[in-house]
Formats: sequence, structure tokens, C-alpha cells
Amino acid sequence: MITKHLTKFSRLTRLYTLSTPFTSQRRLYSLETNAERQYHRLSDDYLDKLVEYFEEIGDATNLKGYDIVYTDGVLTLKLGVSGTYVINKQPPNRQIWLSSPTSGPARFEFSSDKKAWVNARTGQPLKELLDRELKLILHQDMDTPI
Repeated sequence: MITKHLTKFSRLTRLYTLSTPFTSQRRLYSLETNAERQYHRLSDDYLDKLVEYFEEIGDATNLKGYDIVYTDGVLTLKLGVSGTYVINKQPPNRQIWLSSPTSGPARFEFSSDKKAWVNARTGQPLKELLDRELKLILHQDMDTPI
């Protein structure tokens, strides 16, 4: 069987294989839209910036149990006895979801007007929420990335 890759894709969100009864050739197509590509770029950039910021904070803090793990679009920020934050991508909804030990779950969408991830229900920027909550836990001013 002959397999032809028409284009290499860094991220396939859906993969369809087409074949005809007259040939054994298969073609792979990506149906990722511009909006999906933009979502992945924006969310990946944002999570990468958060990881860098939290690593710097971790180096400067003496909080026992502080740890940060980022893998496959899921950022886990462990704050010892203060709990664990989970910030993850939700590609089907084009959102970033937050699980906070302080305020609970929330969903954020990118606002092109504010150039920030904002709460889908309240419009509050994710940055404001993280800055406020982490300041109370870490006892220092926070300036998380936008």
C-alpha cells in the first residue's frame, strides 16, 4: 500500500483518510481551521509564558511543596498545603480552563479587544484572578503574564 503525505502538519486536530476502490493510495488531510490554529498559537504562547513566570516565582519563593509541571497543554501549579492550580487547554471550546483551590473552576476565552484571556461568564481577565489569589497565598505582589 502506498501512503502519500501531502503536507507535514505540526498539529492535526482531525485526521481523515480517503481512498478509492480503484487505488490503494491514501491521502491525509488536516481540516484544522484558521481559528483553531490561532487558538493553539495563543493558548500555547500564554501557557508557555505562565510556566516561565511560575518557574521564576518558584526560584524566589521558599514555599514548601511548590512545584510546576507543564505537559500536553496542562499546567499544574502545586502550592503545598495551599492547594493546586490546574490551567489547561480545551481545544473543542477554544478555551482555557482553570481549576483553582481558592475560587473553583472557571472557563476563559481569548478577547481580541482586551488582548487577554477573560472569564467566559464574568469577563474578568485570568491575569487579575491569578494575581489576586496568588498574592494571598505567596504573600507577594504578582504580575502574571497577560
